[in-house]
Amino acid sequence: MNVSETSRAYTGYVNQTNSTSKSQDKNEDFSTLLNSVSNKEENNTSQTEDLLNVQSFKNMSPKDRMELKDTLVEKYGEKKGGSYHYALRVASKFNNKDMQSTTFDNLSKMSVNDISLINFDMHGAIGSYLSGNELKASYSINLDKNGQVDYGSVDSKDVENYFNNISSEEFKYLFSTLKNSHESLAKTVGIEQSSKYSKVYENILSSYNSYVNSSKSKVFYG
Repeated sequence: MNVSETSRAYTGYVNQTNSTSKSQDKNEDFSTLLNSVSNKEENNTSQTEDLLNVQSFKNMSPKDRMELKDTLVEKYGEKKGGSYHYALRVASKFNNKDMQSTTFDNLSKMSVNDISLINFDMHGAIGSYLSGNELKASYSINLDKNGQVDYGSVDSKDVENYFNNISSEEFKYLFSTLKNSHESLAKTVGIEQSSKYSKVYENILSSYNSYVNSSKSKVFYG
């Protein structure tokens, strides 16, 4: 893949739209959640925990997710509220609490556009990987005869299912491989661009290991 093809594939990311994940049945009444958050007797910490709970978001219907987005934007502003909502979307792809927490913690600090690029990179890479190709940064995949990035023939639902059932070792392999892949493309797409993404993946790995080690070190009493 030559430099111009790589650059063309990469710069097209901003205009990409992400496929909507299959909706899941909600396990709690969303109106109850919003009412409890708006209760003036609750402190700010409790409100934030309720609004930014990844597992609750995972179980919401598409309609409730949009209502939550409006609430987040109203509370935190367009940029920050939007980032929180998108970070919840990506983090809720995982079923493991530690994976959810570390993904949300890192992505929620980014802009909506940057979160979109990370999400697209992850999906493209796994889509290609499940099609039998090498796991690597999605914009490094060869273009097809029409000049489009070929991500394989795997259905988006299969990609979502992969994330939802990913093991700890697969989680670490995914982000360490994407990190290394971006670093290897530094000369092609530019150090500033590649390091931006490799740093995010490095931070996710570091945070995840901290969460896991913290969980292992906790003493449980019967």
